[in-house]
This record gives sequence, structure tokens and C-alpha cells, in this order.
Amino acid sequence: MKKTNLLKIAFVALGVVVMFVGANSVDAKRAEANKGEGCFVKTGPGDNDYTLDPTCDAHDVIKMEDANTLDFYVYQDHGQTAWHPDVTYRATYEQCLIFTFGQVCGIVKETVTPSGEYKSSFKSN
Repeated sequence: MKKTNLLKIAFVALGVVVMFVGANSVDAKRAEANKGEGCFVKTGPGDNDYTLDPTCDAHDVIKMEDANTLDFYVYQDHGQTAWHPDVTYRATYEQCLIFTFGQVCGIVKETVTPSGEYKSSFKSN
């Protein structure tokens, strides 16, 4: 009986310690997700070959830390382009975006299939 009570006290004490340690290490702000339509799709092999596809599905998620610094930003879209390459076009490159809170750099991945399907993503560093 005495062992059981000591074990219960130990678990309660451990729970209290974990509660306070967790409160200091977990960011309280939630990520914000947005969905919408419209994105720029690749229309050819050149660096500036893009046009607006108003029916393109796009969504992003941004997470800020309590100190209002960026934790992460991700973006994905899926649309259709008039460009129909003979083989699937794939590109991966680094890009920096400007937000109201500052510059965010990350990796862009783009794909255009021979059917004209376009997908892109951005993930902050």
C-alpha cells in the first residue's frame, strides 16, 4: 500500500514538472492556413515564362513564433498551363519572397507534365 502511494506521488510530481517544462518549450501560436484560387503557372522553358491561371488551386500555411518571427512557411498550387512539354519538366531552385514582416527564403519545386498539368511548392528554410 505504501509503495502504491509513493508511486502515485512520484507520477503526480513528474506530471507537474513535465507541465512546466512543456510550457516553456512549446510555442503557443497556431499555424494559419489559407486556401484560394489563382496562381502563376509556367508557360515555357524560360525564366520569365509565367501567366496567371485564375482557376489554379492554391493553399499556404504560415507559422509565427511568439516573438513574431517566422517559424515556417509552405505553399502549394495545382493548375493547368498551355505549355505541353514533350517530357515532364521539373525544376528545383531557391527563391526569396518578401512579406510584411520581412524576407523569407526557401526551395521552390515546379512540375509541368506533357498534358499541361502544373504543380509548384515552396518550403521556407
